[in-house]
Amino acid sequence: MKNPRCLSAGSALVRPILLFLLLQAGILLADESAGPRTWFFFRDKGPYSLEKAALAHAQAGLSPRALARRAKVAPAGSLVDATDLPVYSGYLEQLTALGIRPVVISQWLNGVSAAATPEQITAAAALGCIARIQPVLRGYQPLPQAEPILQKPSRAADRPLDYGFSLEQNEQVQIPAVHQMGYYGQGVLIAVFDTGFRLTHEAFDSLKVVAQHDFIQDDDNLDNQAGERSDQNSHGTMVLSILAANKPGNLIGGAPRAEYLLAKTEDVSQEIQAEEDHWIAAAEWAERLGADIISTSLGYIDWYTYADMNGETAPITRAADLAVAKGVVVVVAAGNEGNNVWHYISAPADGDSVIAVGAVDSKGNIASFSSRGPTADGRIKPDVVARGIGVACVAVPPAAGSGTSYSYVSGTSAACPIAASCAALILCANPALTPMEILQAMRQTATRRQTPDFDYGWGVVQTLAAVESTKVEEPVVLPESARLRGLFPNPVLAGDYRNLTVAFDLKEAEWVTVRLYDLLGREVALLYQGRVAAGSDRRIRLTWPEGIQQWSSGTYFAVAKSRSFNECRAITLLHAGREGR
Repeated sequence: MKNPRCLSAGSALVRPILLFLLLQAGILLADESAGPRTWFFFRDKGPYSLEKAALAHAQAGLSPRALARRAKVAPAGSLVDATDLPVYSGYLEQLTALGIRPVVISQWLNGVSAAATPEQITAAAALGCIARIQPVLRGYQPLPQAEPILQKPSRAADRPLDYGFSLEQNEQVQIPAVHQMGYYGQGVLIAVFDTGFRLTHEAFDSLKVVAQHDFIQDDDNLDNQAGERSDQNSHGTMVLSILAANKPGNLIGGAPRAEYLLAKTEDVSQEIQAEEDHWIAAAEWAERLGADIISTSLGYIDWYTYADMNGETAPITRAADLAVAKGVVVVVAAGNEGNNVWHYISAPADGDSVIAVGAVDSKGNIASFSSRGPTADGRIKPDVVARGIGVACVAVPPAAGSGTSYSYVSGTSAACPIAASCAALILCANPALTPMEILQAMRQTATRRQTPDFDYGWGVVQTLAAVESTKVEEPVVLPESARLRGLFPNPVLAGDYRNLTVAFDLKEAEWVTVRLYDLLGREVALLYQGRVAAGSDRRIRLTWPEGIQQWSSGTYFAVAKSRSFNECRAITLLHAGREGR
């Protein structure tokens, strides 16, 4: 990764390309009438920035999950650095003395965004603490039109799930084949930054949201709020469904068993345009909570010229690369500028460590609108491509009641969550991988890996090939007989029921199902179905069924079946729950 440099001033007026999106810092309310938003970057973190106590305090503010993820990319004694320290309060006081009220305070970039008049900007430039002043990126682009789905959904056949309308888009990138191995994104935490989310669709019934925040209104309401346009939540809802939907027979997202962080960062109104400072705030927030992946379908170009798409100029690009340096996989839409005057990728897709995603059709042909490379400094972008024309997603639910309809959308906005799903499955299969190892695995197994170019990058993602290329090969020891080796943890204690591991001994690869029954012999959940490789102690990591928190403590029975065996194991749940289910 390149070292971030001081920012140069931007060029014209900014416009983010609403593709599908990512951040955190302190968010305050500001009066836009005071002037356009501006970044004020400070020269350092103040007089105490290098003290060990300050770094120790910063480390204490990170979640255990974030620390474990950072440990994959940094030495044990260096999990935090100056970018994790707060902005020096003395510098903030100098700005507020000029009447400049911060909107977002970014630790990573050591700066603040604020609405400021030309006179205030001139006065701030004379302060000794100021290193650089730059406009905040702004802009708005209409959402792609959603089209109702007319064709009949597919049937399951020999696939692990009935993917319905989403079969083709998933098969193009080998998602069902990886699902068949038992990897559905379980254990992976994905942050999605977008316009808002309405989660009352049937396809979201099993969605696991760990945390959520509206960075526009500074509350936790992800849906439309008073004064917002009626379609404020549309883009985010559709994008999230491409990743997380779980409605067999209609729509299956690429990572239906992952956990999610949801951030509302983009305002779609004509009057108040989307701004990058909310994105950066959301990224810092998500990283602290332990996000493994950020999926962001948004880009900016209008403060810039093409020469600025060099991976080092745009604040949003610098923040995206910093997230990768801290162990987060950042997947971004390349942009929808391929058939207009701009033509090239947008920020933050120009980052050297992010995975920039272009769009293709069902046959793998590049979409005319998909933004092209190279970056201004000559690097190949996009990195990979995925389906971005006619991508199945949910139709936004009505304000009241549950949604049951489905749609198609197009754009690199749609390709991005497909590629993010692929990254999640690769990480699910190989949790020790770093972001750069995942980027290289996706590049080196994609369809054009031998001849990458500025249209397709390294080609269409091939998730199964990437998973297989990153697995550590171990000698296969064949057992004397096939059996269910065990399930653990057992018993399952209160608060420890997120994940379950099942182990098999198999003399040959087999299709295995594991179902859970209560004491009355009623099936309460399908825990697993998929193909398991031959070998001793073959372990599959599962996710407990939704609603287990409401089950009563007691004994349940897991029944595992394959062609070679049919076995039952008792498993005990120990937690305070309701009597009965």
